[in-house]
Amino acid sequence: MELVPGKDAPVIKWAFEEVARGVYNIMEIWKMVKDKGLKIGKSQIWNLLKNPIYCGRIFIPAYKDEKAMIIPATHEPLINENLFDDVQDILNGRKRKFPAKNTMKKELPLRGNLICRKCGGKLTGSASRGNGGTYFYYHCTKNCNERFKAEEANKAFKKELKKYQANIYAVEFLDAVLIDYTRLSAIDKTKKLGQLGVEVKTCQTRINSAQQLMLDRQLEAQEYREIKNEYEGQIRKLEAKITDIDALDSDLKDKLIFCRQVLINFEECYEDADLIAKQQLVGSIYPEKLTIDNYLVRTKRVNEAILPICRPVTGFSNIENEKSSEFSELSNSVPGTGI
Repeated sequence: MELVPGKDAPVIKWAFEEVARGVYNIMEIWKMVKDKGLKIGKSQIWNLLKNPIYCGRIFIPAYKDEKAMIIPATHEPLINENLFDDVQDILNGRKRKFPAKNTMKKELPLRGNLICRKCGGKLTGSASRGNGGTYFYYHCTKNCNERFKAEEANKAFKKELKKYQANIYAVEFLDAVLIDYTRLSAIDKTKKLGQLGVEVKTCQTRINSAQQLMLDRQLEAQEYREIKNEYEGQIRKLEAKITDIDALDSDLKDKLIFCRQVLINFEECYEDADLIAKQQLVGSIYPEKLTIDNYLVRTKRVNEAILPICRPVTGFSNIENEKSSEFSELSNSVPGTGI
């Protein structure tokens, strides 16, 4: 049967390319591919990146007296062999790739998220030396003469973030959902771990039974080794699943607290974040690029997921008097906590 790329193929290819670029570490890439819809655990991302099937090779495990080997496959590879080999070198610590020039500047956190209001092209940023020091500007790469001070644009963006803060009732509702989710998640986790633990014991029992049969001369030593290898392989897979489940919720509480802090105060979280986190936060709030017009931030669309729980501060100063209408609207748009 011929292997064909699945729906996750573009995300997997992107993961290999990002590892080879060397900008993000493996855990950062794991989080980003999860955000892109790929369902994969922490340990599984390493297995995925080490799997030669994506470059048109197939791993054949050792069997009896035959050694393990990698053979060419007949399916069309998702990535080329050079890219795969580069990623293996990085994973094994033999090579670490970095961009030839680090273009990321803390003074230009909006670079990559701004477009020219004149031509619609993407704005870049650079430094210019002048009287008194170095000054940073966002500017267009075409002949639009679009150019403005980065410092003032950055201030304008932070002022824009002040317009949004979580509706207090939305936060309370979110807290209730998260408490319920955490409780149900813990129950589900305990159940899954219990089931996997039983399967591990079953495999180990079968190995022990085969060993006893061999000692009683009812089973050949070679047959015992084959049985042992088969069930030990199953045990390794089961233990990997147990590790993934443990890792999945190990830092859940911290993540939930962080998400809540972001919702309550976008501006403060943005100010405290590193450069990469700043750019990710901008992209998550504003899915379409921004324009700066007279140091006012313009955008066509704000992320729809933010709007139900965040509203412009204007109009919410007397929030205690607006409980019924706002919370009623929200409660109709979010599923109950028991789901």
